[in-house]
Amino acid sequence: LWDLYRSIANCYSEMGDDVNYKVYLAKEEQAKEKRQAIVGSNTPSLASNSQKNYCFNTFKGNYKISLSDDGSHKGLYLLYDSNGNVTKTLQGIWTLQDEGVYGSTYKLTFEFTGSNANLPSMKFVGQFDGNGKLQALIDNQNRTWNQCN
Repeated sequence: LWDLYRSIANCYSEMGDDVNYKVYLAKEEQAKEKRQAIVGSNTPSLASNSQKNYCFNTFKGNYKISLSDDGSHKGLYLLYDSNGNVTKTLQGIWTLQDEGVYGSTYKLTFEFTGSNANLPSMKFVGQFDGNGKLQALIDNQNRTWNQCN
């Protein structure tokens, strides 16, 4: 919501309307403060250690996304065959951001890098525990990727 207020403020600024510019800057700040009061210290994150893995299993094989939370936001997308052998490894960068309109909806986006940068990104809805730690990912086919080793 505050992004909308910022955009409106910028429009008024370009039109030279200082009064409405300041009004919408104030609204932006109020929206940020209100959100901070609601979210408090439970801002979503990965768990306390620096790497988390999320897996989804099919009869063809197992998929794993390994996310590094050491500040680099690097990730690996791995495919294992039914015997547990890695058949595909792709590197990427992940981001976690609130894309909710009427409430918080945190989405994790996995962008492929390197020779696979031309692949479309993967988006997941984050599922969090009561302490704001990411516990599972839900993909666009409504499959739940649970934490794994």
